[in-house]
Amino acid sequence: MARELRYDQDQLLTLDIQDGLVPVSATLVVRSPSGTVLQSPTATVASLATTVAADSDELTLQLASVAGLEVGQFIVVTMGSTRHVRRVTGIDGTAVSLLVALPAIPAVGAAVATARLSGTVAALGVAKLGANYSAEWTWTESATKTGSLRETVDVVRFPFSSPVTANDVAEVLAYSHNDSQPEGWCRVVAERAFERLAQGLRARGDRPHLYIDSSLFRNAGLSAVRWCLAESGYAPVGSTADEHTRTMRLQFQDELKTVVQSLAPYDANDDGAVAGDAEERRSMWTFRTSR
Repeated sequence: MARELRYDQDQLLTLDIQDGLVPVSATLVVRSPSGTVLQSPTATVASLATTVAADSDELTLQLASVAGLEVGQFIVVTMGSTRHVRRVTGIDGTAVSLLVALPAIPAVGAAVATARLSGTVAALGVAKLGANYSAEWTWTESATKTGSLRETVDVVRFPFSSPVTANDVAEVLAYSHNDSQPEGWCRVVAERAFERLAQGLRARGDRPHLYIDSSLFRNAGLSAVRWCLAESGYAPVGSTADEHTRTMRLQFQDELKTVVQSLAPYDANDDGAVAGDAEERRSMWTFRTSR
């Protein structure tokens, strides 16, 4: 999903590396759609380096220190000669919960490090409003261990905000499945649902941030949550996971179609006003689904 930067604000970009490297240095370059370098912000490498303490298990690690660690970050756990990347879903004192269990209990003293890069992009200004900018990251652990990533960036007036939260995921779990999960786990599902919603809009040629009110997509967002939960194995009694996943996917498509074919205000020409935009778009709307 493309990143969105407000044209009139400095913004901190973060990148969680998932290739198992533990960088010591990094760079960040922001380019225009034509490839011109606009900025080269200083890239900072997260500094957490700690070890596993006693009483850990595959899903919950006791760490010597959690200073600077946040829920949602990825950590690199070294077990023998193998590194495992895991996402943090909860922090309670020095106990750190993981989204996915490790293959075994790590030894006391095993190295744990964060793999997050960050850099602040200065406000680009109203003249730079538009799509298909890029943020290019590089990182280095050693001369033979390097990585890179390019991300799409849109410069926008107002970012498209998620209509669903971790609390919404928790409520769906409670009411529909009589189950519960940690807040961090629910946050991951909410993020995935939001990404699915934004991708659904982009797939039909829309720029999500040009919709004036993202709350209009709440029902579609909740359907995306149910779709993500179905992919995680949550299905009604008597229904297979595959069947329920397909049903939830189609429900999501229907909910999304309902909104985009409505009078949802859309700033089609990205001028900060919607007068005339909705009427112009309605004659061009098409939406394809597969069943």
